[in-house]
Amino acid sequence: MAAIQRQGKEVLSRTLERLRILYKNRHTRPGQLVQVGIKPHWTMITGSENECGIASNVTGNIPAVNTPSGSVEIDRVRNMIDRPLFEIAATGIKSDNLLVRSLGIAALSALSQQFLSCSTIRKRGFFSECWKATDPFIQQYPVQSRLINEDDIVIIIGHGLEIRNLLGRCRELHVMDSHSPAAFSTLLIDSSVSYGPDNLFIHRGKRDTEILQTADVILINASALIDGTFESLVEHSVHARLLGLCGLSGSLIPDAFFDQGVDFISSFRITDPSMFKDMMKNEHDVDYSFITGQKQFLMMNRSMVGRPGTLDDFASTRKGCPIIPQGPDKKI
Repeated sequence: MAAIQRQGKEVLSRTLERLRILYKNRHTRPGQLVQVGIKPHWTMITGSENECGIASNVTGNIPAVNTPSGSVEIDRVRNMIDRPLFEIAATGIKSDNLLVRSLGIAALSALSQQFLSCSTIRKRGFFSECWKATDPFIQQYPVQSRLINEDDIVIIIGHGLEIRNLLGRCRELHVMDSHSPAAFSTLLIDSSVSYGPDNLFIHRGKRDTEILQTADVILINASALIDGTFESLVEHSVHARLLGLCGLSGSLIPDAFFDQGVDFISSFRITDPSMFKDMMKNEHDVDYSFITGQKQFLMMNRSMVGRPGTLDDFASTRKGCPIIPQGPDKKI
């Protein structure tokens, strides 16, 4: 298979510039940063124009008020309050500080939300399907499972729900993640000792790029945008038939990602800001709250039209399951 042009260079800066154009063309006023919520796994923000955004907190830490380093981080964030979201994004995506970078991508997420509806994505020449994750069809046919073949070697980079959705649906499923293998495996003890599940292979960290050369489908968790590994991972994915970006941190406009060789993005659009704000303060399980309360989407690059196992098959299969559209996107 011929190598596909995949780069991932300056994808966040390009996304920021594209957002500036979209806001200018729509004559919409972007807001200022109002509040930041830092959780063990997520950075969440709200803006003065009812914006809401989310990004992975890759450090997994909440700054402690009673420590010198924690006080510095908290003061750093406090000084950002009331600044324009575009300024937060521009500063954050260039920062080496992981918390500031996470805030920058959360600001990009907040600025992206009004441009993530299916109709808006389609008007820009891309392809999109939107649904509630509790949709019976989606539960029966997980989105990623519709994009792979039984004989595919699939690699998931970073921990996510895609493991559950793809296990047993492809020839081999590899997970590249810094978590201990115990986070994904079952120790089986009888007359011998073995591990399950079958055909699940764990690789520690995101530096084992050789395995990427063997993959048919690669799913990169959007947390790679924060920890600085995204560009390298994309460049090592040139032989894959499909390259996707997944996870809550991927709640971003797709334009620059598609220009750089990403084939599809699977994430969520924040359609209920009130629920988001309550979740930011009170909810410990952010993944569950997004699944039950926000709008899931699949966006695809125009180059995927007509390719087997892609959006055409997904949409045609769904026609056999009459689901009433929910939320602001009336056409699904």
